[in-house]
Amino acid sequence: MNLFFFVYHEIEFHNYFPTAMELKKKNKDTNIFFIFTNKKNYESIIETKYLHSKLKKKFNILVLRSSGNKILQKFITLQNYIHFFLKFIFLKKPILFFPKFSMLGLKVPALFCRLLGGKIVYLSPDRFCHSVSLMPKKQFEDAIFISKKNFQFFNFFVFFNKDNFNYEFIKKKLKIKKNKILHIGLPILFESWKNFINKQAINITKSLKKKYSSFTSIYTIIGDKNYNDNNNLFNTKSSKVNDYQYKSLKEIINSLKKIDPKCIVFFKKHPRQPLPEYLKKVLREKKFNRIILTSINVDILALISKRFFFTFPSGTLTHINSVNKIDLTNYNFFLKKNLLNRKQSKSIADGFKTIHVNNNKKFLEELLMNERNFNKKNASIKELKNIESNISKIDLLIEKIIK
Repeated sequence: MNLFFFVYHEIEFHNYFPTAMELKKKNKDTNIFFIFTNKKNYESIIETKYLHSKLKKKFNILVLRSSGNKILQKFITLQNYIHFFLKFIFLKKPILFFPKFSMLGLKVPALFCRLLGGKIVYLSPDRFCHSVSLMPKKQFEDAIFISKKNFQFFNFFVFFNKDNFNYEFIKKKLKIKKNKILHIGLPILFESWKNFINKQAINITKSLKKKYSSFTSIYTIIGDKNYNDNNNLFNTKSSKVNDYQYKSLKEIINSLKKIDPKCIVFFKKHPRQPLPEYLKKVLREKKFNRIILTSINVDILALISKRFFFTFPSGTLTHINSVNKIDLTNYNFFLKKNLLNRKQSKSIADGFKTIHVNNNKKFLEELLMNERNFNKKNASIKELKNIESNISKIDLLIEKIIK
């Protein structure tokens, strides 16, 4: 098998990489290529050495070039095509995996692939639960209708999670044959990925012990970006949202310094804005030398962290399993925008080991000190159901590829 995974952003890479590892494990003779369409995003993805090392060792890599100059970009595009063709012109029946319905100017490679007897596959870029996301359902539907004409290019469509608006919409409302829609389960349940992240979690913990003479626990804060007034999510000025994130982050750090002063805090950088202003402000003010900015995969961070913190809703709330999460979002910002129609007293990820804290310092400290609220039956009921509904079915993808 000759497989090509096209990567535009970090989110799809962290799902495609586990998938590629599992496919390679099942068939060691499989040739797997990762095609990165953006050099800057590629450099961000490979920041962590362990990931880059595994990627280079197991797979082939091609990074496409780009330019802001429209005239120059035409020549660069031609050059990219030549590089790409040379990669698979002598390979039999290549399989191309795309994370977007539009394929963004890559129709020529897709058509060339067909001429070589290959297949074009849509592979979902994400695995979080869409039903508990604040992203409007209409946004997904509009993207499908805009790109509907491209559906003819795809041999089949593959999803990780059944709780996915695109999966539901394609399955129920579009006239696509059922045998063209595939569900392969959550990457976190793929055996090769589980083994890999467990090993990396041990290595990272060992390296931290060498750097810090002693530490008690590890915590992770999921970073978000600063917003501007062009964003249509909020019913208030974006400056208030940014200020709230600053205050929430400051409250997290203050509570950790008080409750667990010898801890280590990872700040998981947002791929589109690694160092937002609210973070810079907190770092300037707080003399706490145990904050580490990181690009480590969230599946690994979930294994080594005692808690995950969120100052703003994120797909990571339901993307990860096995860690207790604290959501400090002010959901009132989203009222009257057709995203929420009532006051939100709980996290949108309630039932996914996530407890909501809204301007309650004592409750935040209580959640840091004990597990009582997280151990309640309803605290993880949705997360467990999600795992049960999305067990690994990677063999179905292999069957579909080799047919």
